[in-house]
Amino acid sequence: MPYNDHRSTCAGNHALDYSVPNIPGITQIYTANLTAYLSTEQFECGGELHYYGADGNACCANAVAYDTSKDICCTYRMDHIIVQRKTPNSECCGEGSYDPSEEGCCNHELVGDGVVYEVYDLLTHQCCSGK
Repeated sequence: MPYNDHRSTCAGNHALDYSVPNIPGITQIYTANLTAYLSTEQFECGGELHYYGADGNACCANAVAYDTSKDICCTYRMDHIIVQRKTPNSECCGEGSYDPSEEGCCNHELVGDGVVYEVYDLLTHQCCSGK
C-alpha cells in the first residue's frame, strides 16, 4: 500500500497511521493497537502510551510512569515501587530514598522480618552489619 512518509506512517503490513509522519529513529509503533507515535513526545509504559511531562518521563519496571526529577524507581521486597527523591542525586534505601553524599543506607537481615533498611548520617554513624 503506497503512502507519503512525510505525512503518515506504515504501522504493519497494511495499516497506516495518517496522524504521525515517518521520522527515522523517532517514529515508533505502539504494537497494542498499531498506532504510530513520536518517541520525542510519548513513551510506552504499563501497556499504554504516555506523554512526556504530563505523565512523567520514565517507566518503572515496564508498569508505572513516573517523573525522574521528583521520584526514583526502587526495588523493595521483590516489588518495584516509586519513591520520592530527597535530593537530585538520591538513591534507593528500602521504601525510602537517601542522599549518598550525606547519608548511608545500611541493610541487614533480621530473622523473620527479612531485610531492614536504615538511613544514617555519614558524619556520625557507620553501618555495623550488612552493607
